[in-house]
Amino acid sequence: MSVTNSFAKGSSPSENKKVGVICSTYRDPSKPSLTRLYGISSLIEQVMNQNFDGDIRLFIVDDSPEPHPFLVGLGEKLKDRVFYFHTPERNNLSNEILTANPEASKFFPKDEDFANNSHWKDIIRQVEDWKRFLPFDYEFAKNFAVDMTQQVLAPRPTIGMKKNFACGAYQEHFGELPDVFVYVDDDDFRSPDYIQTVVEGIEGANFARMTKTYVHNFSENTENQFWGEIDFQPQQDGNGNWYLPNEIMDSECYKFQSGEMISRPVSDLYSRNLLLSWPIISHDGALHNYTGETWGRAVEEFGGFLPTSFSEDIITHKMMEQLTDFKTKKIEVTEPQFLRCSDGRNASDFYLTKIMAANNMPKWVLDSVEPMYSALSKGRNYSMHSEKLYTEGVNFGKNGQLKIPRTIKPQVA
Repeated sequence: MSVTNSFAKGSSPSENKKVGVICSTYRDPSKPSLTRLYGISSLIEQVMNQNFDGDIRLFIVDDSPEPHPFLVGLGEKLKDRVFYFHTPERNNLSNEILTANPEASKFFPKDEDFANNSHWKDIIRQVEDWKRFLPFDYEFAKNFAVDMTQQVLAPRPTIGMKKNFACGAYQEHFGELPDVFVYVDDDDFRSPDYIQTVVEGIEGANFARMTKTYVHNFSENTENQFWGEIDFQPQQDGNGNWYLPNEIMDSECYKFQSGEMISRPVSDLYSRNLLLSWPIISHDGALHNYTGETWGRAVEEFGGFLPTSFSEDIITHKMMEQLTDFKTKKIEVTEPQFLRCSDGRNASDFYLTKIMAANNMPKWVLDSVEPMYSALSKGRNYSMHSEKLYTEGVNFGKNGQLKIPRTIKPQVA
């Protein structure tokens, strides 16, 4: 029996599409970061200002040691549009969360659940089995000195737990699942048309994502700054398997490492066996989108997202493939509508297919990172509590666009 059978219902037909945007976040107090500082406020602006006629609600689940002061400070300004949950310990949820979200809270297991509940005992066995076969995260996890099983058992909730909680909280609040769940990170950036493109692109499928994205390495050191594009051009064959065209497999990809750009063959990064076992379409959880009905079925069948942090995206997609009539699509775009931003502090590890210049980037991309570079140029002190400085000025302009003023205005060229 699923721990949350009540979530296995689909969404009701609606004239306007309903979208739940899901963000799992964490801020390390010992590693203050401008991308984290500006990222969460920028995410709210991006989501609230989408060129989309449907209904968008943003659910943020934060397991940082302290609650995010900017989000707490928003108060009533974005009530019923942005939902913020501070969940630093899965064993010790606040009374407010337990009262408002009793069903969703079950996605945060307590220690006694791992010891006595057959569902959570099975989950631990699954994690032990899955981690033997991960093709690239073994080295990643080893470098970060993290064992997947111990991560699940740790006091902090995992990314998978937080995603399930947020999806469940959406249904608990609105009484139905949305048409689409859009999963996002708060240190990436999306164009104003991103959600509209996702909603159109996932039509007729259970899962869809864009595979063509921009990349930027944000750095105080200009020698470490770079721009580029990721586009491995995955294709699906008649058997439903995803592959890379021969011309892509025979080409080079690039990675910024130790102050220089290195290259390696794409075929060395993505062998055909790896692509068959772990399809490239399932990578990059910050670009994932599932229909609400699909998540509901996944909860009924196996508990939703695997409650890990490492590889919860690719493993969950693998599990989703076992659902009846499950269909995956690639969302085709002429120009990327997603910017992956790394600052050397987050866990992003990516290879570019094309190195680009900043002046070849569209305006929305440059506008996204401009506040961070403006702050650097002014010698901004970016402690994790600096968000308090610009909470009071949040407002909606005459055109309905949400504005979140920064303490340092973006420079105008």
